[in-house]
Amino acid sequence: MGLGPTGDSVTARATLPLLLRLLLLGATLVAAPGDALAQVGGGAPADGADRSLLGAARWFPETRLFQGPLADPLEPGFRGTAVRSDLLRGGIPGTERRLPRLQDLGPEGKDWQGIVSVGETLPIRTMAEWRESPEAAAQGIQLGVLVGVTARFRLATTRNEYLASDWVVGLPLEMARNAWTGRVLVYHRSAHLGDEIIESAGVRRVGYGHEGVQVLVGHRGAGWGGNVRLYGGGSHLFRSETSGTLLELGLPQRDRWEAQGGLEIQHPARRRPVAQTSATSGLGSLFAVDIKGSERTRWQAQWAALAGLTFVAGARTGMVALRWVHGPSMHGEFFLRPESALGLEFRLSP
Repeated sequence: MGLGPTGDSVTARATLPLLLRLLLLGATLVAAPGDALAQVGGGAPADGADRSLLGAARWFPETRLFQGPLADPLEPGFRGTAVRSDLLRGGIPGTERRLPRLQDLGPEGKDWQGIVSVGETLPIRTMAEWRESPEAAAQGIQLGVLVGVTARFRLATTRNEYLASDWVVGLPLEMARNAWTGRVLVYHRSAHLGDEIIESAGVRRVGYGHEGVQVLVGHRGAGWGGNVRLYGGGSHLFRSETSGTLLELGLPQRDRWEAQGGLEIQHPARRRPVAQTSATSGLGSLFAVDIKGSERTRWQAQWAALAGLTFVAGARTGMVALRWVHGPSMHGEFFLRPESALGLEFRLSP
């Protein structure tokens, strides 16, 4: 993939030295002893914490410090969704391509589509850790790896055409201190059009892909009878193939900035013993809404929401929820195409 316009190339040259410094700092932190890392994490444990509970740096911790946005359709995870969507309807001006009239579409241009996501954020190295008590949640600094793919298919058609997939890979640096959590993510994202939709509809792929740095900050508290988290932040994209695509389409906007925020309200599942076994199970509830905006879509709001039940079954956790999206499509190959969709989502922890 080539660089976008000249402005993007200049931005990339200006940003790369900074990224190299960040990577060198990360390598120094990973190699540093636990005491030095504790100083980097703030010089001392959180207020009121017992210094004897200060953890040393270690590889492959069991828990994460930052939970990715639950309602974000492209956040890596293990889930499957069936939605009734108008993504493929025709006659929409100003999109990335013209779509011919497709077979098996409803009167409003809607059809059933399946969305499958596979991926996870894996913690690799705890750089510093402290706890207020042995039972308290961990706080500190943690480095990980993030990988995910989200693929989309048509359902209830003769061919069940593969529409598109979005890939993301990155290095997240997660932090937690008291009620505050955060993530700095250096990442690559790209989108690819499905072979079957190319063959059946005669459409071509548009260039969509970028590398960037994302910063998200969240605050967790109590409210509405449950656990509440507010989060917000954004991304700076220092290299973008999508800017070149926008230039080819004759559109004035570029692909340099993104913003994101959201709200989550959870009533955690309460574990109860399962009769005549050592296992536990329980039910809870979740409501989450996520909103995104980007320069490439002229800051049109991209809404996504979840509402449903969470469950615990032994060592596994999961969720069954209604999924709703509205705004520019979440898939990069259709990033200028408006979409409204409603369906059912099932997800399971790995």
